[in-house]
Amino acid sequence: MFYAETMSAILFLTNLVPCGFPSPAADSREESLDLQSYLIAHPASTCCVRCSGDSMSGAMIADGDILVVDRQVQPVDGDIVLAMYDGSFLVKRFYRRGSYVILHSENPSYRDVKVAEGCDFVVCGVVTAVVRKLRNVGNNSM
Repeated sequence: MFYAETMSAILFLTNLVPCGFPSPAADSREESLDLQSYLIAHPASTCCVRCSGDSMSGAMIADGDILVVDRQVQPVDGDIVLAMYDGSFLVKRFYRRGSYVILHSENPSYRDVKVAEGCDFVVCGVVTAVVRKLRNVGNNSM
C-alpha cells in the first residue's frame, strides 16, 4: 500500500536533460517534487502492486516493477488494468468489444484473453504509473 506520510519532497531539476550529450548552456532551475502528488491522483483509492512475469514487456513493464493502480479510474480502450479473472490477478491491456472484453498481453508469446459476459471477471483498477529501481542503494530495498 502507498501511504502519504512516507513521502516527502525531493530536489527536482526542471530543465530537460537529453539522453545524449547535455548542453552546457542549459539553464538549471531547482524546484521540489512530491512523488506521491506526481504519481497519484486519488490517494484514497490507489494502491501499489509488484508485478511478475514478462507478459507486458512490450508495454515496458518488467518482472518486479511496482505498478501504481487507481481503483477510481474507469478503464477505456488501451488502458493497462489490474484485473481479477477466473480467481487470479493479471495485468493486461484492456479493450471492450461489444459484449465481451479482450485482455491483451504485450508479449507475442502470450495469447489474448477473451472475457465473455457472465465470466468471473472484474477490473480492479487502471495502472497509472510504473516504478522501477535501476539500482539498490542504501537500505531502501523492498
